[in-house]
Amino acid sequence: LRGDFDSDKNALNLFFHSDLFSYGKIRFNNIESQASTGAHNIRFTTRCDAIALTDSIGMEDIRLSADINNDSINFGLNWNNHKEPYSNSADFAGYFTFSENVNTFIGLHPSTITFMDTTWNIYCGGDVKIDSLGVTIPGLYIISNQQQLEVKGKIANNPDAKLRLRFMNFDLSDFDDLTNSLRFDFDGILDGYVEASNLLNSPSFISDLRIRGLGFNGSKMGDATLSSAWDDARKGIALHMDVLYVGMSETSRPISVSGYIYPADKKNNFDLAAVVTNFQIKSLNRYFEGVVVVNDGIASGNLTLKGLFRDPELRGTAKAMRTFLTIPYLNTSYAFTHDEIIFEKNSITFNNLGMRDIPRGDTALCHGQVHHNRFRDWTYDIQLYPRKLQVLNTTASMNDLFYGHGYVSGFGRIKGDQQKVKIDLDITTDPNSQLFVPMEYTSEVSENNFITFINKEGQALSKKKPRHFAGIELNCKLEITDDAEVQIIFDPTVGDRIR
Repeated sequence: LRGDFDSDKNALNLFFHSDLFSYGKIRFNNIESQASTGAHNIRFTTRCDAIALTDSIGMEDIRLSADINNDSINFGLNWNNHKEPYSNSADFAGYFTFSENVNTFIGLHPSTITFMDTTWNIYCGGDVKIDSLGVTIPGLYIISNQQQLEVKGKIANNPDAKLRLRFMNFDLSDFDDLTNSLRFDFDGILDGYVEASNLLNSPSFISDLRIRGLGFNGSKMGDATLSSAWDDARKGIALHMDVLYVGMSETSRPISVSGYIYPADKKNNFDLAAVVTNFQIKSLNRYFEGVVVVNDGIASGNLTLKGLFRDPELRGTAKAMRTFLTIPYLNTSYAFTHDEIIFEKNSITFNNLGMRDIPRGDTALCHGQVHHNRFRDWTYDIQLYPRKLQVLNTTASMNDLFYGHGYVSGFGRIKGDQQKVKIDLDITTDPNSQLFVPMEYTSEVSENNFITFINKEGQALSKKKPRHFAGIELNCKLEITDDAEVQIIFDPTVGDRIR
């Protein structure tokens, strides 16, 4: 911080610079501010390379300017995030004026904001007025092509003072960048309104919203209606939501939710019940990315949501039907029989779930749990008891470490999270199994981590830790029967291999 003062001209100049400045959890990178006084005004400018609001949300190349006069302030604010693949920027200009009767007026010149390549134009229907009775907004309009958000009304200590937010053709996909950081994605076109009353004393809310073509994580669910109203006796928001799906031959209701939300309750914020019918399981694929792909399947059941905003509790039961999934690393596909799935706080459990491979139809029994920490940090622990189940269906082009066709019986366990998977197998091969293990072409064959050579006394000549590949750790105790074929390939071009 440095500055100077000219007493003859009564002028003050100040300059501030910091490579890194923090206020709470907000971080300012390479910030510079300058202020100077004139005969009747103060000129203030600030520039900053980046402001980090959270770990995933921030602004870059920020410019703020203000001219402060006796009864007014004129300001400008803009930023531009020069990042691929989306453009995010803004250009605001406006003013504050102060009157002798202690009224303040805020005006906004036509401004723009660009979020994820979508540009929104912002207009005011008049000056926002702040006085002793509250805040009056004659109309704030945020428009992009056919989309519009209107904010209009009054904030005051008065039951008749209402503030309304009205949505028209609002595309939820324009905000994927925000929701993707939370690991979910909504699609659809939002219409309707949310109205708040008596915000400064005893707030109440009412809403009537409709979403055309609601989608969740890429799966189309139907058209949704959401209505809510403030229940003053219970100090909560009474809520009801229905999703209606109209198919070629039938109409269904995938999700119906009703109950209360208590915003100010310190012990319980949720009291919601949901009836789920034919919910598309493949919408959960993003939570198992890199491990399994759910190709098809539906779930139906009854769930409740209770607990706090910071610690929600989802409980209930559901049945999965017509469920098919693929394990890309093994190139195998499986179908699952109907069975009950139990939802408890921070876990999802299934027991005695029958599965069969496709297309042979050989079976396995499956138990397991999926754990989460308040719907974050997902982990899973699954036990399998296969009986002649296909567990490998790859070619050399799919995996250069090992490949072939494998059918096994025994026990398997898959445990991991979204970064790492550990697979433990204690299995015996079944007929028609073929396993090919290409060896690295070096003079020391024992360097291959998949092979441990044994001398005549039965002692291991070398021991290696299991190889890690693509985030997967595989530990396999494999009994190879006489009707299975294993080939260790040294040089496929000349047919150099051990059978």
